[in-house]
Amino acid sequence: MSYNVARTCYRFECLSLPPDPGALGDLRALHTFENARDAIRAMRIQVRTFHMAGLNPREIAHALNWTENGCVQAVAALDRGEPCSLSLITTHGDLIEWQIRPIKLLATVESSEGDATLRPIPLPELSA
Repeated sequence: MSYNVARTCYRFECLSLPPDPGALGDLRALHTFENARDAIRAMRIQVRTFHMAGLNPREIAHALNWTENGCVQAVAALDRGEPCSLSLITTHGDLIEWQIRPIKLLATVESSEGDATLRPIPLPELSA
């Protein structure tokens, strides 16, 4: 016996984009979290420690303000099913962007003689 269960998870990404428009960016982090609060917690930790990578004082203030105040609105947005993000510019001109967005995962549960396995399968994004 098998059946499918759809559930919402949260995809967390951190991208680094160089100032040169033709250059490729780097994916610095990619995680999937079971709930919005864990995803926001991971983002707050990265943002709070990122100032060591060369942010100017204005960007540091922006980052710290987001970790103290902006993250509350970010959790609310995720709870409404909306994505949230934060972008900072390093002193070298790189754009660092953190993004969390809700995604649907399809979990297939198979059971035989009481033994069940759960396999998450990402659902394709649908456009309206």
